[in-house]
Amino acid sequence: MPKHIKTLALVSIFFIGSILQIQGQNCSSIIAENSSPGNIQKLKTNSKQLAIRSGSTYEFRLENESSGLYMVVVSSGGEKLNQEDKLVFEDVKKRKKVYAFTDMADYKKLSSGMPVYTNRALVDVGFVKWLATSKINRIILLDQMTGKGPSLTFPANRATGVFDVFKCFNQKLDPSKVNPNSTGDNSLNSGISGKRNTASGGKSGGGANPNNDPEVQGLRKDLAQVKTELRAMIEKEREKTAKFKQQFADEVAASREAATEQKNKYAQEVLEARKKADEEIQKSLAEQADAVKLAKEKAVDEIEKINLNVKEAKQAAAKEVQDAKLKSAEEVAAAREKAALELAAVKEKLDAAKLEYVDEIASARESSKLELQKIQEETATTIKEAREKAKEEKDKTA
Repeated sequence: MPKHIKTLALVSIFFIGSILQIQGQNCSSIIAENSSPGNIQKLKTNSKQLAIRSGSTYEFRLENESSGLYMVVVSSGGEKLNQEDKLVFEDVKKRKKVYAFTDMADYKKLSSGMPVYTNRALVDVGFVKWLATSKINRIILLDQMTGKGPSLTFPANRATGVFDVFKCFNQKLDPSKVNPNSTGDNSLNSGISGKRNTASGGKSGGGANPNNDPEVQGLRKDLAQVKTELRAMIEKEREKTAKFKQQFADEVAASREAATEQKNKYAQEVLEARKKADEEIQKSLAEQADAVKLAKEKAVDEIEKINLNVKEAKQAAAKEVQDAKLKSAEEVAAAREKAALELAAVKEKLDAAKLEYVDEIASARESSKLELQKIQEETATTIKEAREKAKEEKDKTA
């Protein structure tokens, strides 16, 4: 088979696969703008909610404009999105891509008093394709100063919608109509990939023993102190986690107790409604008995009139009984529905608390990992410099 025909066949298969992948996917509700007034395509998605955390929400959208490709993040009542803060994307295989916010955060306050921060990160075409073909399960916002920030794991009920946004944007994007500053790799993965930079190995030249160097010994002493401080920090985080777990358990217990009290309240309301219905029935029966008794006490010539009164009393009593039964049934149904709503709310709060706890643990582990890596790299660099300095001193005295 000629080479150009084989290439054309492979391209056709890829194109058909892409069409099948997005088949049935309604991108019209996802894409907010798609036009090409010049050499640059103007493409934008509608905002999509990522996660809800303790009264705060995080949303995102993808945009292609004259200055490049951007991931725009909106924090409502959550973290302030500072310039140079990191935006970390992680898929189910723990692969990460890191970008930085390029602008000063846009700030506004809603009428309710809630602060809203908006910022964007310059991304690239390869990143968009990676989003569309990988299963991203969380986004981490890292403060540039502290290296800490919230971990936003996608809830199962939002994951599909988030992936649809990635796929539709990738489908509609024309790479030939993207600013050149977004056609290369704009990620910062080298700074957070988790790989170690090791000092040059092998034996150092000259035969000098760095272990006897006072500077090296001082550095080792400093390293031991830093390790001690780091262990204390880790222990503090563990205590914080334990307190959070206890608080979480207390909240769950309180929620269950509130739900039980509410169920008892509804049961009491139903019981009172039934008692009220029974009282109405007894009242009707008493009234009917009084009417019959009155009829017996009257003269014979009033028998017809008495019979008529008794018949009317029976009809009235039957109507009151029917009304009481209907009212009781309606109140029971309303009480059951109210109880179901309360239990659903308690379950939703429990699920959100569990997810937030998982994210807190992940953030603590990420921060500890970054701190340890930084200390190891700085120590390796310092020891290397000390060895080189010792070698230079020896060469001078030789």
